[in-house]
Amino acid sequence: MTRISCPVDGQNADALFELFGEGGFCLSTWRDAETGECAVQIFTPDPAEAPRAAEAISSAGKAIGLDLHPQIDVFPDEDWSLAYRKWFHVDEISPRLAVRPAWEDYTPAPGQTVVSLDPGLAFGTGRHETTRSCLKFIDALAAEGVRRSVLDMGTGSGILAIAARKLGFAPVRAFDFDPVAVDVARENAAANGADVEFYEDSIERPQPPADIVLANILGPVLIEHAASVCASVAGTPGSALVLSGILTSIYPEVAAAYAAHGFRQESEITDGEWTSGLFRQA
Repeated sequence: MTRISCPVDGQNADALFELFGEGGFCLSTWRDAETGECAVQIFTPDPAEAPRAAEAISSAGKAIGLDLHPQIDVFPDEDWSLAYRKWFHVDEISPRLAVRPAWEDYTPAPGQTVVSLDPGLAFGTGRHETTRSCLKFIDALAAEGVRRSVLDMGTGSGILAIAARKLGFAPVRAFDFDPVAVDVARENAAANGADVEFYEDSIERPQPPADIVLANILGPVLIEHAASVCASVAGTPGSALVLSGILTSIYPEVAAAYAAHGFRQESEITDGEWTSGLFRQA
């Protein structure tokens, strides 16, 4: 496994994350909760791709006035496995829902639903602020006690779709543009005994409508494709739209884009520098 990384301050890391879209690479941000140290990074299994990934980070930095010089590190596969696993532990989202790594034992509280997960290279462990917020919204919607269909846009590890299915929603569909993520999500769903339909697709295309649509993507992408996201929400009683992956600084723009399509915000969660919202059709 090869890591291409560069230290930046938190504000610039978020700016890079928002605008990054070069070369098919997936940029992630990393923060040390104790020291505040922050970095942007790309992981690739092919060392030959590292120079191109480093140039993609440098180019994105130039777009916001930064002179970045990414570092390239190559790790043996077994070291990479240990490296990502040491940061992922059991996370209790609510008294009704918890996420645990597949390699850790956990005794749930009575009535608590547990999602067992091995994210691999796919996004979504429940530790990121945006994923946690989505899980809290799913938990709150499940508490309404209505059996509804769910569509998860940009599923990553499959964590949101799996949690929705285990909390009683059905049917549940989920897609991602990355075939690796789709494979990982299918494996995680099978390990959880969760009946979820995973497939490759893009947010650019409207999907067969679902009662509840989950879109944990990026603020600018959500704005650009608001029409197709809204068209994928069924106009049924109790239908809802969860929007996440949004920096608080641009959240008002996202909310306005969806208000223009007839969706009003019912509630929001701000966690760190990220804000997520639950929307209903007006």
